[in-house]
Amino acid sequence: MFFAECYKFRHNHRALFRCFPRSLEGIAAQWYREHINPVELKNFDMLINLFIERFIQNVETAPTITTLCYLKQRPGEKVRDFIQRWRSSCNKMRDPISQSHALGLIVNNLTQPLRSLISNAPIKSFIDLTERAECIEAGIENGAFDAVIPVK
Repeated sequence: MFFAECYKFRHNHRALFRCFPRSLEGIAAQWYREHINPVELKNFDMLINLFIERFIQNVETAPTITTLCYLKQRPGEKVRDFIQRWRSSCNKMRDPISQSHALGLIVNNLTQPLRSLISNAPIKSFIDLTERAECIEAGIENGAFDAVIPVK
């Protein structure tokens, strides 16, 4: 955001040094006031590097395929909510995966007994998965699968 607003000053380090602290809020502004002395900095790049070094951990990283493999349905979480949460995370990936790969990962990350009951069904789309999973989920809740689900 800062760079977009100060693009016209990009070669004027004095102007950037004046604009930068005004763009900060909260902890970042406090950090600047308490730890930065602009007089000691040789150029604006030094300030940017210090800022990045201090706040890099706050940057939200894009999910990876590994992240999606570990994104499981929570106990008690409705299947529709889980699929939406999983797809939302998947949509943030830098390198998208195929729909068939995504469907397989989602099915593998469902809770039991839903995973076992849906794993043999041919699923071609997210809509198909959601509809079938909700139907099975309702059947589990209504006791329709009691004969095939082992008692805990």
